[in-house]
Amino acid sequence: LQIRSREVEYTADPDIQVYHDAEASDRDSLMRTKKLTWNRETDTITMEGACEYYGPEAILVAPKVVVFRKEKRAVATGDVRLLVKPERQKGVVPQSAVPPAQPVLPQGLKQPPVQGPREIDEELRSGKTARKYPVVVTCEKVEYTYAKGRKQAIITGSPKARQQMRAGSWREITGPKAIYEEEKEILTVLSSEGGHDVRMKNSAGDDLTAQKLVISTTEGKEKMTGTLIEGVMKVREDEVKSEGGG
Repeated sequence: LQIRSREVEYTADPDIQVYHDAEASDRDSLMRTKKLTWNRETDTITMEGACEYYGPEAILVAPKVVVFRKEKRAVATGDVRLLVKPERQKGVVPQSAVPPAQPVLPQGLKQPPVQGPREIDEELRSGKTARKYPVVVTCEKVEYTYAKGRKQAIITGSPKARQQMRAGSWREITGPKAIYEEEKEILTVLSSEGGHDVRMKNSAGDDLTAQKLVISTTEGKEKMTGTLIEGVMKVREDEVKSEGGG
């Protein structure tokens, strides 16, 4: 681990060092924060204030992040935003900001039309496009295990995953809890105990609820499985005319 900072404090405990306006880099990640405390004995890093993490698969920002290096586990809390990169951008560590959960346009400009042609609606409902566009996840807590063979993120605190697609179209999933198994490329969104509060909606007007959603993004095996799904799927007027023959 390499650390650079504007200022460093050496405390009465020789195992604890405090860095201000710090930047820490490892083999394939970069971290920035206002305050970084490194406990050398436990090999624990606590970052507080404007925490940023840049990795090959994702970018994360949060008010506080604690990294348990011996356990290969990190916990981010507060107003957490996580950008999961599209497939074509994975493997690099850019120093770019996480986009907002919903795009903000300059005053006077209108949001692009969300009701596009049939191909856009089909893309919204296709699992094959899950890897094509970035996904922004907002929540209150992410607990991430990054040990090889058991990489997993447990996401809680009103998690919402939103994917902006072409021509202003979008889709999002919300639920009380989500688990992402990174190496298997499987996202599971769970309701509260006995609940039915997983929700999936998109700009085409679809609005569905479920007890559980399991989404696989493995290339060639993309699919979504839902338990006790109910709701509305919009049908375009031109589709009705086409199917009705007039």
